[in-house]
Amino acid sequence: MRPLTFLAVPEQAYGRVVLGVYELTWVAPLCDLSIWAYEHSTPEYLATKRDLARARLGAVEVAQGDQAVRA
Repeated sequence: MRPLTFLAVPEQAYGRVVLGVYELTWVAPLCDLSIWAYEHSTPEYLATKRDLARARLGAVEVAQGDQAVRA
């Protein structure tokens, strides 16, 4: 399961959904909003994960190069 973020959700839409849950106990819009947020946050998460893996791989290659120079 990937992390879920509501950062891309417009503030007004998020506020209306939260009010609907608290005042009307209407959870269907919250389910829809959660699915939408998950679908939109997944590509960002995967891109960040890929970038971190590349950076980590680059750091390992640099460290291996430094060791080869010392030997």
